[in-house]
Amino acid sequence: DNLLPGPTGAPARLSNNWQFDCPIVGILKGSGSYVRLEHARAKNLSLRPRSASYQEFSALICILSSAPIRKPISEAYCTGIEISLDGYGPWLGLQRAKITKTRNGLTARYRQPKPYSYKLEGATLTIRTVLTLTSRDTSSSLDLGQRGTLTYKPLSPLTLEKTREITSRVEDLLILLTDSERGLDQPRIQIRGKKGWNAVYYTRLPRPTDEVSGPECWFMLPNVKNIFGAVFDTWMAKHEEFGPGFHLYLSTRRGQRLFAEHRFVNLIWGMESLHRQVDVGRDTSKLEEKIKRIVDSVQRKPDRTWLEGRLEKATEPSLAVRLREIVRSMQIDLDSQELDAFTVNCTKRRNEISHFGGRTTRGGYDQWVRELHLLSNALDPIYHARILLEIGVPREQIRQIFTGRYATFGIRRAFDAVDLRLPPQAGDTRQSAPTAQRTSGD
Repeated sequence: DNLLPGPTGAPARLSNNWQFDCPIVGILKGSGSYVRLEHARAKNLSLRPRSASYQEFSALICILSSAPIRKPISEAYCTGIEISLDGYGPWLGLQRAKITKTRNGLTARYRQPKPYSYKLEGATLTIRTVLTLTSRDTSSSLDLGQRGTLTYKPLSPLTLEKTREITSRVEDLLILLTDSERGLDQPRIQIRGKKGWNAVYYTRLPRPTDEVSGPECWFMLPNVKNIFGAVFDTWMAKHEEFGPGFHLYLSTRRGQRLFAEHRFVNLIWGMESLHRQVDVGRDTSKLEEKIKRIVDSVQRKPDRTWLEGRLEKATEPSLAVRLREIVRSMQIDLDSQELDAFTVNCTKRRNEISHFGGRTTRGGYDQWVRELHLLSNALDPIYHARILLEIGVPREQIRQIFTGRYATFGIRRAFDAVDLRLPPQAGDTRQSAPTAQRTSGD
């Protein structure tokens, strides 16, 4: 099919490390499934005179199918995406099967949950759970389990690149809803004109595989089932619109270790970018008049031109103001003075990194880095919650994360460490321990 070198091709292409500019379609010798490789590189070649010879390849993209796929990946031929939700059982709110012992054995009773179905902008989305039963020939055990899947059916076919993008967006949304960093498995796709589902593999950074923790999950699916479709649609629409306002937070939730400075500035830059997107504007007319009077009072034209350039952005809110307005937009009950001190301290540390190359206060580097960690731990849930508010999670449900949910314990500790005290939970008469005020030189 002109995809592998023929009699007139260069035999060198089958040698190790040769990279193919064209896709390769072949058959796997172990399973007999068809495979399409994109950006493939030849590895080990095994020539056997009395049996089938075979070649090993590595590739950036691999599609397994029951029939050859010769269409280019740039063509829109994907009619469905299926994503496994293995490891997300607690988020799905799965119920255990009821097992009772009878005279002749065991009886398991299980009621399969109804699927969640949503009509989206240009697609339909279904989350369903099925019962699985597995047993090995060499084992006497029988495993009864549940498996969740998310199926995305577009109204018009997608390119393979678009399916990768949608899968990545689903993963990001689940990170926000579960407050975990677990990654999704590689998706399966439906191809127009072909039956069944086809496995797709592509290169990506490794993801944590720990199961989502139910008690620590911010919003389980049963709790947001009525708004999940709208939240999903808004997330997909605003992801590109907000750009770094969303991306910079998610960059800190990939399960990768970051330097303290890197994590801190990502959170600060992201929150500043997010605020610029959601800020509805403010009346700056009086300040503009004041700036004009000051500039007009300068006699020498070169000095006046210089001053105009220096005051060009003077009407924009400071970073501390932006951080305070983000917190207040969620109506979290925090003391105004404590919030002001916290946002000013964040601004000082940002300025030290951006304008002075590091710490400018007394104390060792380790102490300075520790403070960045503490500030980042408090900024993280604030930034996280503000993104959820922007994509449609009700404000009252978000407030519960800070005032009435299990996840509050970790947030409360993070806030206490930077002298931010949340109000006591309902029924809790204990108060946070008093903390020393930060001095202006801290």
